[in-house]
Parts: sequence; structure tokens; C-alpha cells
Amino acid sequence: MSEGTSFSSPYMFMGMAGSPSYYPYNEDGTMNLTSGFLATGGGKSNPVWEREINYNKRNVNRAFNTISGQLDILEGLYVKQTLSYDYINSRESAWWDPRSNNGAAANGVMQKWSTNSSTLTSQTMANYSKTFAEKHAFSVLGAYEIEMVDKDFGYITGSNFPTYLRPEVENAAVQASSSSVDQTRLMSFVGKADYTYDNRIYVGASFRSDGSSRLAPSDRWGNFWSISSYWRIGGESWFQDGGVSNVLTDAKIRASYGENGTQPNEWYGWQGTNAFGYNYNNSAGMAENQIANPNLRWERNLAANFGVDLTFIDRITLSVDLYNRDTKDLLVRQKVSSVNGFTTMLNNVGAMNNKGIEVNAQFEAIRTKDVNWSIGLNLSHNKNELVELYGSQDRMTPNESGLLQSRVGHSYYSFYVREYAGVDPQTGSETWYKNAEIKDAQGNVTGIDRTVTSSPGQANYILKDDVNPYLTGGITTRLNYKWFDLGLTFTFSLGGNVYDANSWGNSDGGTYNYLGQVPDHFDIDKTWQKPGDIAELPMFMYGNSSAYSSDRYIYSTDHLRLKNMTIGFTAPKSWTDKLHLQKLRIFAAGNNVFTLKDKDLMVVPEVPSYGVSYFEAPQMRSFTFGIEIGF
Repeated sequence: MSEGTSFSSPYMFMGMAGSPSYYPYNEDGTMNLTSGFLATGGGKSNPVWEREINYNKRNVNRAFNTISGQLDILEGLYVKQTLSYDYINSRESAWWDPRSNNGAAANGVMQKWSTNSSTLTSQTMANYSKTFAEKHAFSVLGAYEIEMVDKDFGYITGSNFPTYLRPEVENAAVQASSSSVDQTRLMSFVGKADYTYDNRIYVGASFRSDGSSRLAPSDRWGNFWSISSYWRIGGESWFQDGGVSNVLTDAKIRASYGENGTQPNEWYGWQGTNAFGYNYNNSAGMAENQIANPNLRWERNLAANFGVDLTFIDRITLSVDLYNRDTKDLLVRQKVSSVNGFTTMLNNVGAMNNKGIEVNAQFEAIRTKDVNWSIGLNLSHNKNELVELYGSQDRMTPNESGLLQSRVGHSYYSFYVREYAGVDPQTGSETWYKNAEIKDAQGNVTGIDRTVTSSPGQANYILKDDVNPYLTGGITTRLNYKWFDLGLTFTFSLGGNVYDANSWGNSDGGTYNYLGQVPDHFDIDKTWQKPGDIAELPMFMYGNSSAYSSDRYIYSTDHLRLKNMTIGFTAPKSWTDKLHLQKLRIFAAGNNVFTLKDKDLMVVPEVPSYGVSYFEAPQMRSFTFGIEIGF
């Protein structure tokens, strides 16, 4: 999708390079537009001034409609048709005033985006269910589904305005525009059969065939299947008659195995495409912009699961699941030789394995007429490993950050950086371990060179900490006491890591691009001052460039967060009867109320899946107050 001419905002760099000593107002209260704010354009980069005269607005209108009809043919047999239509209209406009640093160079910039997205889904389903001899329940389902997604995108921009009073593109001296139309289609045939005996034994199987326009015609269709079963031991007479049922009141074991598919996120990844806009000598032109892959196919996942559900004294429930998931034909952007003008192509390469355990527990601690108190706990541990890659390759770069490497035998996302060795006490410079292989005369590796160097070019990159946490989970509790209720939800993770890519810009001194930098985390006391200092941070000096990736910027994401909190007061029935109401409740709720984490971690601990944080917006902390009235 082309967005034509666009402009990048320096807001990000203002926040990164600005000093907290900058003050937005003059002594007389007027706006400071003449001094300070050297990092990105002098006084005009005053962020308060920028906020007042610039804007970025977005309006979203959405309509979701569903209509369905059912025809009962025979007892237990019916046919159902469902149509749903999801329409989203998004309109965005950004104005950079010529009086601001953002718009000064272009004498004002107006940008407008418009996106219409529609999803039409049709499902035709036939279902038959029957119970025989009161204990044998059987059902079979067949369905045909179509999903059609269309997007219509438009972009216009204008610059060099005669006045800031009329920020419309038609008033600009320089105008540009672009538009695009995109479509994707998915067709599916689904079949499913289930059998249950006396609510104690269950066996089920499913099969589906999916065809996606995002894949090459020769491999467009994928066939997927699954089988599942459970045995409710708690329903057996010998279990109910045994003494153990006084404590273990119910039990079930479950198992499933099957295959499902993943289609590419890119709509046209299999096609060799051309792009217009490569004009020459005022004549329209086009050029290739993507390599074709006529063999692009579904990514396949084979998943096995075994679970146990237990109930103790009708108050404690425990579910434990063990799983193993093998992924084949991974859909990734494979690097290719740039001789042909391209550097990557979408391809199916390699295999990956995930295995782990999930535990969910619920405990009704108190259950009386006036008091109900329940506690819930969920835990999850997952081990990820890249099993193989294409050809003789055993490693690849999973994204463009250059901070990660996927290597066979290790996690798909593993940090690949220099190893930081601290600050040189005599010079105040950063140092790293060389980590070079030591070889004998025959070329055999006999060790690793752990000497220290202050030259980043002499320090080898090595695999460091895994991005993925070792353990994630949550704790929930709910208390009801007469008219009062309290609900809390905590989330936590242990063992994960993040690369704080924001810190490089505010580390050891200003560079020629970012003149106003201050020490990392504003902690000048930890920087090297004079020869002999044993310091945590290197010397802070103008002109330093600390943009050398190393594990110095890797931090633990261990944390505990109060994710949700709700407090409510429900009026007793004697009150609501007098008011002729069914319900009256006053409540207050909070999201992301507080987080306990490593004091050195300055970014949010819930990081992107690839583990690199670069100016991500933190999750908002919000509080809500309301009244529920039921008639």
C-alpha cells in the first residue's frame, strides 16, 4: 500500500533529547519561542507551543451487522444461514503549522488519510443431533464459509501554505496524493462429528479445507483436522461410591491432537508485483518491487494436548494442561542475495517447537448467605525452540532491528549483542568482552577470549538472554459482602527480558544530531568523573556516541501489575423496592493501577513479542466511576 509523500515528526526526538531544564514560558508568562530547546530547532520546538498550534486527529466510525435465519427440517435437523458485515471508516488529519518547528521548513504541512475497510462473512450450516436410548448423544455438522475483506485507502498532502488560518490541502502551493485498493478472500468447508455416552465419555473429530487468496494457486488450499476425547471419571458409579469422592468430588481427563494452518499476514506475498511512481523525464513509469514465490503455502501447526480437570470438596477446581506444538513451513521474510535488487522474499522455511504447561485453579474460600470470597490462580510455562531452517542455514535475523537472532537449538527470539564489560576506570570509556574463538594449529576451537576491549569493532556478538518469560500468570480475587463487592486482578511474569532501545540516545553524551541529551535515566551520579573511579555508567561528554548494541541495555521484565480493580456498592432490595428499581449499584474501577518492577527498567514490562522496546506508548492508567440502574 502506497501512502505517497509523507513527513516524519521530530516529536519522538524532542522527548528523547530534550533536557528537563527547558522551560516553555518566559518570565512574563508569554510563550518561549526564542531560547533553549536546541535539540530540534531552537525555540520553535517548544513542545507546549507545538501542542497548541499543531494537531493530529482521527475519527473512526464502525457498523457491525449480523442477520441469520434457521430452517428446521426434521426433528434434530436444521439448516442455518448467517450473514455478517463489518464496516470501518477511518479518517485522520495532521496539521503542522508553519509557525512550529514541525512545519517551518515546508511552510506548513497538511496530511489526510482515509481508509474504508469492509468484511463480509457468509456461513451456511447444516446440523443434525440425536439422542438414542437416553445415553447415546450424537451430532454432526457441515458448513460452508466465505470471508471477503476489501480496503480502500486514500492519502493527500499539501505544503507551502499562504496562511496558517486555512489549513486545507486545496490552499497549498504543493500538493500530492495517492490511493490504493486491496482485497483478500478466504473460503472454507467444515465438517464436525461428536459422540457422548452418558455424559461420561466423549469422542469428537473435525475436518476443514481452507482456500486463501494470500497463497500461491498451486498451494492455495490446506486440509486440516483434529480429534479429541475426554473421560469424566467422576461420573462413574465406582468413583461416586468410593470414599475418595468425599474429597475428590469430580474428575475428568482430556486429550486432543490435530493440525491447523496459518495464512500470511501479507495479502500479496506470493506474487511478483510492480509499483508505479518510478517516473523518468516527466513520463510515467513502473518497476518491480517484490519477488514472486509460486510455491508459498500454509504454515502448519501440529498440536497435542493432554489435560486433567479435578474438583475437590465442591469448592476447589484444578485444571492442568500439557501441550506440544510443532510448527512446520514457517512463514518468514527470508533474506536473499541483493544482486537482483531485492533483499528478502516471503517463504516457508524451517520448523519450530513449543511445549509447556498451563495450570488454572479456583478456590471458593467463603460461601455463606452474606459473604462470598473466591480466589483464582493461573500459571503458564512455555519453552520455545527453533528446530531447523532452510538448507544448511542454522541462523537468521527475525526482524530489522539487528538486535535479535534466530538460531537452531535456541529460542526464536534471542538477543544477539556484544557483552558489556563495564567502564574503564582510567578513561571512563565503555568496554566489552572480545568473545573471540581461540583455535589451535589444526583450527579446533579450544576456548573463548574473554579479554576486554574499548573498541566495539573487536567485540564479537554473542547470543544472550532469551526474550520469552519463563513463567507468566495471573491472580484474581472477588469478595462480596452484603451490599459491598471488590474485585482485583493481578498479572505477573518471571524470567523475561527486554532490550531498551530508547536508552542509547540518552546514555553518554549529546551527539551532533541530539544536542540536548542528559545521562541515561537522568542519573549523573553514576557516570565516570575522574581516573580511578569505579563507575556504573561511562563518562558523560558531548560528542560521545553510545549507539553500540550490548547487553548493557537488556533488562529483566519480571513484574507484578494490578491490572484491574473494581469496588462497588449495591443498594439492598428494600431500597430498590421503594425506588421501583431492579438494581442500583455505584462502582469505581481502575486499569493498570500500579506495577512493581526492576527500578532500572524504564519501559513498560509488557513488551512486544520480539522483546525490543523502541518508543512504544505505555499502557494507559485509567479510572472509571459509574452507576448501574436496572428497571
